[in-house]
Amino acid sequence: MPLLQHRNVMDIPEKTRRHGLISTIFKCYRKSFVIFWGIMLPFIILSLLFELPNILLADLPTSESLWHFDTSRGISVGTNPERVGVDWGTHFVYAAISVDLLWLAMCPLAFVTVQRQRGPKVPLRTVWKQTTHNTGAILALFFLLALPAFIAATIVLILIEVFQDLPISHNTLEILAILMIICFFSIVFYFMINSSLCNQTVVFEKLRAIDALRRSSKLIRPVWSRFFRMYVVLAWATVVLTSTLLGVTLLIFSFTVPEFIPVRDLLLSSKGFILFLGGHIRISFAEAPNFWTVGVMATVNTLIDATVAPIWAILTTHLYLERSGIKPDATKM
Repeated sequence: MPLLQHRNVMDIPEKTRRHGLISTIFKCYRKSFVIFWGIMLPFIILSLLFELPNILLADLPTSESLWHFDTSRGISVGTNPERVGVDWGTHFVYAAISVDLLWLAMCPLAFVTVQRQRGPKVPLRTVWKQTTHNTGAILALFFLLALPAFIAATIVLILIEVFQDLPISHNTLEILAILMIICFFSIVFYFMINSSLCNQTVVFEKLRAIDALRRSSKLIRPVWSRFFRMYVVLAWATVVLTSTLLGVTLLIFSFTVPEFIPVRDLLLSSKGFILFLGGHIRISFAEAPNFWTVGVMATVNTLIDATVAPIWAILTTHLYLERSGIKPDATKM
């Protein structure tokens, strides 16, 4: 039985809805700031407990591994790039464990978003009591969404290996690899957008994982392109925010840690503006300069994700209310 009553919102012009939605997001975030961060705190701690050991233990047996301090990913260990020093470029990537863990925060954040629209403040204890029973469905959703991406990535890797054994030119192989990667990300983005209202359907309609996926897809499919545009804009803003704040962190390091001095000139030059376009600046070391710099980069990256998570929750919750034609003051939880 539906938990919410229907209302007509689609008669409002799209431009008016968009401007009203932006205003609502900021108002909701401001009013619920304390409880949002009360929700995020345990997820921040869990994220750091997973991320720091993952960074410190990754690829340590490999002598070629380098420590990378990057304005798009924070801190990582690996062999790409293969040289020590400073470099810069552009890419569009999320590569933090915290992003995966923050997925679990979407249900309580969505619950608070609706409750705050009804007026009275809701205690944090009530939020956990009302939403923790949805954890199983959310984990099942995560598995169901990760499975197609894993299968698609496996197929792409197998095809690339097969093509490498065929008598074709290197340029042709590169073109085929690029086309397959584009197909892979197209499939991933399609499923991500279609499933973006799953958390709300679980919280407010008490649906199981499979039913939540179907319900979310049904709500989004008629206006898929609109959702795509909104998500691309917010994702780009998230990337720019991440690059800028991590860039500021690296700049502070360049004044406090001698090993980071080479990155200062790049950050303060005209190339530093690439951070405002979603680009990245990276400095790589054979060994980590100081352990505390690793902790600071990981913490800043996690706090950025925790800051953006409520915005995504508010946006998707309001889009869910709009598409399902419901009003929050009729919610019974």
